[in-house]
Parts: sequence; structure tokens; C-alpha cells
Amino acid sequence: MDEEKRWELGVALAVLSALFTNVGINMQKLAHRLLVKRIDLGPKEQGLCYCQSYVWLAGIGVMIIGAISDFVALGLAPQTIVAPVGALTLVSNMFVARWMHGEIISASGMMATFLILSGVVLSVVFAPRKTRLIGFDFLEDCHF
Repeated sequence: MDEEKRWELGVALAVLSALFTNVGINMQKLAHRLLVKRIDLGPKEQGLCYCQSYVWLAGIGVMIIGAISDFVALGLAPQTIVAPVGALTLVSNMFVARWMHGEIISASGMMATFLILSGVVLSVVFAPRKTRLIGFDFLEDCHF
């Protein structure tokens, strides 16, 4: 696979990682909310645990997929690109939280999201496409 294709695949995986991680966290939050609602509506049940919830377990699974995607993305694209793309987790949270939890999107939230998105786009567009591998010998020469 040529360098440009690796870079594009790395960015795509980083974007998917941000989305999966965010969806997984919001699924866990949903599991907590459902458990609290169940306890409040019915008699107090002993032994209720969120970690027994299928929604919570699915959220953990989705988060693990996101973490693996991020790990693979770091192997394909430079960290100077993958790290800023991780900020898309904040952008996706605005929409996922609205969809899953009915949270209200404020004007300041929209402005902050626009600024984050602008920063991510600028970072990806102007970041170097090639990775420079630095060995231990180079570090030793620089510092000793």
C-alpha cells in the first residue's frame, strides 16, 4: 500500500475511532440512566448492577472497537494527524448526546464545535504526510 493510501486509511480509522468511542460512552450513560429509572419506579432490588446491563456491555464493546481503530490508525498515519482527529469525539458527542439522551445543543456549544472542527481540518490539511522515525542513537546524540 502506498504512503498516500495509508495516510487516508489512517485518517478514516481515526474518525471512526472518535465516533465509536463516543457512542460507546453514551451507551454506558444510557445504561446508567435506565438502571436509575428502573430503581426509582419499582421496589428496591438488591444486587442491581449496571455491569450486568446488555446496553452497558455493548457500550464497552463499541469503546474497545474504537480503541483498536485508534491504535491501527496510529500505525498508518502520523501522530500529528491522528491526535487532532481524536478531538472529533467532542464534535460527535454533541450530536450523539442529543440523539440518545435528548440533551440540548446551546449556541456556545455550536460555536465551540465549529472551532474544534476548524482546528481538526486545519491540522489534517497542513500536517506533514510522512513520518520520520527517530532511533535511540539520534536521541542519545541530542541529549548527551
